Amino acid sequence: MFYFPVVTAPFLIHNAYQFLRNFASNKPYTIRYIRVKGMKLDKLAIDKLDLKGKRVLMRVDFNVPQKEGKITNNQRIVAAIPSIKYALDNGAKSVVLMSHLGRPDGRKQEKYTLRPVAEELQKLLGREVKFVDDCVGEKAEAETANPADGSMILLENLRFYLEEEGKGVNEAGEKVKANKEDVDKFRASLTKHGDVYINDAFGTAHRAHSSMVGVQHEQRACGFLMKNELVYFNKALNDPARPFLAILGGAKVADKIQLIKNMLDKVDEMIIGGGMAFTFLNVSQNVSIGKSLFDEEGAKIVNELLEEAKAKNVKIHLPVDFVVGDKFAEDADAKTVTAAEGVPDGTRLSFRRNLKTFQATWDWMWVLNLRSSLPRSSCVQRRLSGMDLQACSSGTNSRREQRPSWMRSCRPRRMEPSLSSAVETLRLQRRSTTPRTKCRTARLGVGPVWNCSRVRHIFKIMIKISIIPRSLHIFIINCALSQNH
Repeated sequence: MFYFPVVTAPFLIHNAYQFLRNFASNKPYTIRYIRVKGMKLDKLAIDKLDLKGKRVLMRVDFNVPQKEGKITNNQRIVAAIPSIKYALDNGAKSVVLMSHLGRPDGRKQEKYTLRPVAEELQKLLGREVKFVDDCVGEKAEAETANPADGSMILLENLRFYLEEEGKGVNEAGEKVKANKEDVDKFRASLTKHGDVYINDAFGTAHRAHSSMVGVQHEQRACGFLMKNELVYFNKALNDPARPFLAILGGAKVADKIQLIKNMLDKVDEMIIGGGMAFTFLNVSQNVSIGKSLFDEEGAKIVNELLEEAKAKNVKIHLPVDFVVGDKFAEDADAKTVTAAEGVPDGTRLSFRRNLKTFQATWDWMWVLNLRSSLPRSSCVQRRLSGMDLQACSSGTNSRREQRPSWMRSCRPRRMEPSLSSAVETLRLQRRSTTPRTKCRTARLGVGPVWNCSRVRHIFKIMIKISIIPRSLHIFIINCALSQNH
């Protein structure tokens, strides 16, 4: 049974005809103004504008996956073609396309260039697509000021500039924000690329970025992709057939909290898949997720969302099995595991989990020329960070006398910077001693570390667990483990 939205006259018959005729073929259909259940959208579509002789500035979503500079999925490029073709077929002087790709954090990085996208688009359209290696500034503005009739131009990645998102990361790895004056200049430069503005970037519609909200043109309209998505959403959310099932995916729970809450008032059942399913499974069912995606921020709200769903009689479905592999590649060693089995851990995760359930007694140990082994063993020291562990470290006077003078005289102090990345989390606090063994109880946590102040020598205490591979080159002396329940 076909469903079409109730629209305002005089477009009722026209819109119904267009919808029924093109629904099966997924072709764009003409809808002028829409009213669904009394909610007037009044979104102007591209086919309502007179584009003849005008430069069309179009925001698209060309954020496509790549591998070694080759596009692996061109679906988002294909989705923008109907709007691009319509503009060119209806006399537009030029179509200037702008998009983002990846997360370059406001810095120019060659791996995020849109040049491969220009080549792919040229193949799909069968006509020349000129690539401009900048998106703002005098050079880019000159390329789009007076192009040949029927020109197609793709600007460089918008996110190469801090002003697109309003924030980013500098070369030193520090988070920075764009100032208002620079943002205004950036938006003004984007505006100069066209006479009318078309937004067909549905995948970025939730972002209040400069290219989405900052282009100042009197004539602004939706492309066909954006319009069709709005129609489908309004149909589903305002007058759905029952039972109503929603399927949600994506990586981050935090980004979709409001969406999930709104959907709970409308749906009968909900399937949560994609990357965020692992956050739900880990928090709600304590399922092992290995190295799979985990949203720390979203994890705080998972139980609240599940309780709200239960109160509203909405059944939440989570994955019951997974295909897992030792790496993300075609030649990966893959297998299927159930949620009860969980995703197999890597060494680091198993080490962290098992540390919490053991008590250990071991001897003093020290390693010479540790500098070469730091990269291999630093992950283990990092996992000791912040854990509520207690360990008993013992040694006799005779053994103490055999140690070098620098080790006998070492005191708790801050680690030298050259070693801090490896053992910055280790802190030893003397608790008690016994006359017989001179035992010391140590607690591991964040704070001052016990060290010898020699870059090439360091006193280390480690735990021996069978899951640690020999490749880590961790030397253990006289370790004994006992299960702590």
